[in-house]
Amino acid sequence: MSEIIDKSKDRKAKLKELILKIHAGASEEKVRRELLNSLAQIPYGGEKP
Repeated sequence: MSEIIDKSKDRKAKLKELILKIHAGASEEKVRRELLNSLAQIPYGGEKP
């Protein structure tokens, strides 16, 4: 259970990092790719059709 909580905290920290990058003037496309890559790592628990 604590592993799930740790991963959730890591995801929140990554999202915060990406938002701060946008505010700092980073390329939106670069941040978007990084966000999509991060989202692809999240297991959703369901079977893929």
